[in-house]
Amino acid sequence: EAGCRETGDRMAAALRAEIAAVRAETGDAARPRVLALLWDAPLYAVGRQSFVSELIALAGGDNLGDRVDRPYFQASPEWVIESDPDAIFCLFHIPSEKAVARLRATPAFAALTAVRQGRVVGGFDVDLILRPGPRVMRGVAQLRDGLTRNIQQEQP
Repeated sequence: EAGCRETGDRMAAALRAEIAAVRAETGDAARPRVLALLWDAPLYAVGRQSFVSELIALAGGDNLGDRVDRPYFQASPEWVIESDPDAIFCLFHIPSEKAVARLRATPAFAALTAVRQGRVVGGFDVDLILRPGPRVMRGVAQLRDGLTRNIQQEQP
């Protein structure tokens, strides 16, 4: 024990309250279909029962990777095309601008809803999204922003 039980209990209660408030906000609203990628060559996606999938749901999205019974998996381009995501989140540990540009420029992906609507999104602070901790709700806010803002302005 670290001797910080009271502080920990307060932080846990605040986090639970924040999660409940966000769940109430997103409620029964339509959920955009999201493909969350951890890497682009090869395509490595977030699947069912992963922490990140829970965050996408909390942010108001429907993680397409939940259709695969693994927490993380290699996705084929054909699967991505068939799934036709409304948004693609690039959750890379390196600057994602080049990967985002490559995904947007891939001829096979040109007809994807996410590409046509300019919703291939990078630039997330992945430390907030990929690492469970007390700052996780800031990561959820970034994911929500990725679902709702006009991404067209960021295209190269």
